[in-house]
Amino acid sequence: MIHNILLRTFAHATEDISRVKSSLKLFLPEVCEIKTTMATGHFGNPITVLEASLNPKYSQLFLAVLRNLPQAELLQLKDELKRHIDDDCNFYIRFDKQAAYGGDFRLAQTDDSVVAKMKIISYPARRENAITFMEELLDAQLL
Repeated sequence: MIHNILLRTFAHATEDISRVKSSLKLFLPEVCEIKTTMATGHFGNPITVLEASLNPKYSQLFLAVLRNLPQAELLQLKDELKRHIDDDCNFYIRFDKQAAYGGDFRLAQTDDSVVAKMKIISYPARRENAITFMEELLDAQLL
């Protein structure tokens, strides 16, 4: 089961915030709000942090994103699954921000990404149980 999903991306000073926002919107239902926070980079450059949260009601919408990943990337994700889940049962995945702007779902190969953090509910709450849940979920996506 999925408790919630948090999505985050950054708009650097050289990027058009509306384009970055549209990349994030690809992963969200229309009713979801995007929270904007200003931050300062290491060299004093302005960075806009864009975040959104999905409750369990919208988790199926997000899982549809996984179904739209290329088959090879789903297999890669499954092979690397243990690296994507922490001890608190959070599953992390990075999507290519530029591909998202073009309407395509791809795993990120660079830091220019939309980061998703999915909290997995497992009983008992153990990393191994979260891994099993995600393996089953990804197997269903691969069919």
